[in-house]
Amino acid sequence: MRRAGAACARPLLATLAGSGDFWFLARRNSGGDVRAGSSHSVSALAVLLAFGLAGCDRPGPLAAAGKPPPAPPAWAVALNGRALAATFPGRETCVASVDAQGAHYQGARQLEGWAWNVSAGRAVDRFAVVDDQGRMVGFGEGGGARPDVPAARPDVRSANTGWQVIAPYGGRLIYGLDPARRAACRIGVFAPQGVF
Repeated sequence: MRRAGAACARPLLATLAGSGDFWFLARRNSGGDVRAGSSHSVSALAVLLAFGLAGCDRPGPLAAAGKPPPAPPAWAVALNGRALAATFPGRETCVASVDAQGAHYQGARQLEGWAWNVSAGRAVDRFAVVDDQGRMVGFGEGGGARPDVPAARPDVRSANTGWQVIAPYGGRLIYGLDPARRAACRIGVFAPQGVF
């Protein structure tokens, strides 16, 4: 998605105005009247705008700056768009952490962490990202090496609790899935500005 002309300039101008960076364009004289700044200050503004507008033909940082997200795992294709509560009505207890944001994709980002299903006594190996309507919209898998987790938490009995998911920006909650028991456990929260 490309932004052009005035549509691109508005956020830049709003940022400059909001930050007080127009101080050099107008100054009050001793009588309180506003007078124009020097030609140097107008030139400085022109340079700032030129640099700021130079990026207007490029996508913004959260837009299509990266490549498309990878395809979901084969097991997840049939689950995409389905309601989590109807598909996995059981609830289980997990201990987990959402530790990092990884690669950025068009409309999504990779999240990483670890998870242990306390109810089943094993690492979680399937994950879903759920939107505000309770639909599964993103997926990921576990089994990654995380020897630091059992070293810090003796109740976690596996060093392979690491996971990664691709979380679309519309997704909000991350759940671990237990297909054999038709159950899920809450892992964490995702927000486009940050995590959890």
